[in-house]
This record gives sequence, C-alpha cells and structure tokens, in this order.
Amino acid sequence: MPNITLSVPKDVYERMKRHPEVKWSEVARRAIVEYLKRIEGEESTEELLEELGESCRVLQEVEGAGMEQVLYDTSALIKLYRENVKELKGYTTILNIVEFPKALEMKLRVVYPSVEDYRLAVVIAKDLIKAGTPVPAVDIVIAAVALNRGFVLVTEDKHFAYIQSVREDLELAEP
Repeated sequence: MPNITLSVPKDVYERMKRHPEVKWSEVARRAIVEYLKRIEGEESTEELLEELGESCRVLQEVEGAGMEQVLYDTSALIKLYRENVKELKGYTTILNIVEFPKALEMKLRVVYPSVEDYRLAVVIAKDLIKAGTPVPAVDIVIAAVALNRGFVLVTEDKHFAYIQSVREDLELAEP
C-alpha cells in the first residue's frame, strides 16, 4: 500500500498525541475512502438510507376513520384541478406537491416518504430494471408510499402500470 504524508495544525497534533490508543493513519485512511465514495457517488444504498433517517418520516398520521385510503398522483391531481375539483379526501406525497403545488388547494393530507419507502423503492427499481421497464424514480417512490400504507393509487400515469407488473399488490384507480 502506498504511503502519504499529512500535515496537520500544531494544536491538532498535540490533541492527537493525547490519544496514543488511536491509529491515526487508519482514521485518515477511512476518512479519505468515505470522502471518495461520497464525491464519486459510490455510497451504498444502505448508507444513503441511513442518512435520510428521521428527516423523511411521515409527518401527518392517519386521523379519523372517515379518511379515504387513497393516494393521488400528480397526473390525477392535475386532471381533477382542471375539472375544478376544490377538495379531495385522501393523501398525496410531498413529491406530488413539488411537481404540482396547486394541489395544496385540494386540502389533501401530505405524506413524506419514510426510510422504509425508500428501501422498497430501491427493490422495485431493481425489479423494473430486470424486467427491462425502468421508470422515473419519483414514480417508484410514490408507488412505495402507496404500497407501504395500503393506499389505492389514483393516477393516469402509465408508469405505474409497469410498477404494477412487478408489484401486483399495487392497487391502481383512475380519477
């Protein structure tokens, strides 16, 4: 293995000397390897999912027995908005809101993808690639949200039929 020489500020060096039990060359090697993975896009799926952690939780829980167990995709939201539908019962994802902010006017509950949703999305993406029918990542995450919560996905987007071909438990409906 090749050797390199590092320079550190004197105060850092003094602090390092107070910890002779630490193999500083190993600490530096690991930091370099991790940094290279990050800048070269080689982080593992598990590492990325762990980093997402709590920042991608479901922020709005199911409240009340009367809430429809449906999730509206952007294509359905746009169609219904054009038909002057003012209020819907059910859910949409933050991804759909980013794609179509006017959907906020429809008073749906907004679901944020969880780590479990991203884990399932990776599995679905791999299955779609094996089947020769890759689809946009956003659609895969939305399908994972619906699957993990038992929602019926209301959509006009044909990509979800491809997802349904590898995940027969994905329930689809038209608006």
